Amino acid sequence: VALDEEMMSGVMLSLSQEVTPGSRRRLMREAQSAEAAMMAAQVADKRNDIARRVKRAYIDVQYRQAALSVAERNLDVAKEMLATAEALYATGKAMQQEVFESQVRVSQMVDMVVMQRREREAAATRLNRLLYRPPDQPLPALPPLAMSSLAAQPEALPALTLETNPALRAMEIRVEQAMKQEGVAASMIDPHLTFSFSYMFRQRLAMNPDSGTDMWSASMGMN
Repeated sequence: VALDEEMMSGVMLSLSQEVTPGSRRRLMREAQSAEAAMMAAQVADKRNDIARRVKRAYIDVQYRQAALSVAERNLDVAKEMLATAEALYATGKAMQQEVFESQVRVSQMVDMVVMQRREREAAATRLNRLLYRPPDQPLPALPPLAMSSLAAQPEALPALTLETNPALRAMEIRVEQAMKQEGVAASMIDPHLTFSFSYMFRQRLAMNPDSGTDMWSASMGMN
């Protein structure tokens, strides 16, 4: 770039700074902090959701395992009843209809056992996927279902829910953030100042010895 050919040619450096009211800056910081806290609460809620799904899948596997055990015991009982009915029929002490009824019960129990095994396998697959394991990886024998008492008192449950549920906390923070953002929007009607400074470097021209004087300017504006 040739700076010694035109009278007004030069290089200019300009700086500008907007000064907003302190209350607006404070509200903006608080709104940004609320947004960060809300995102942290959402991450915690997602973590709790994954843990909740794993626990539900684990309990489902326990239930299907217990249901399969009951179905297998019922099948054994049905087989014993069929054997008894056949023995009594062979000695003339039972009717053939009783044998047929026992055979139907055995067939029903076989179907029940097959269904419960499929349900147990499906529940185990869901649990493995939630744990990022191969879907067909076998699970160890789980302990039987057991009832446990609730440690918290009923009147303390609402406060405990607010404390341990990040989703509710995120909703509260969202309301706080909206209030801060409303305050920022309301503060936009307040005046704010803008300071500007410019400096121009000018090259002296050979044909005009009086040229080349640098220029600078400063200004202040109110919006």
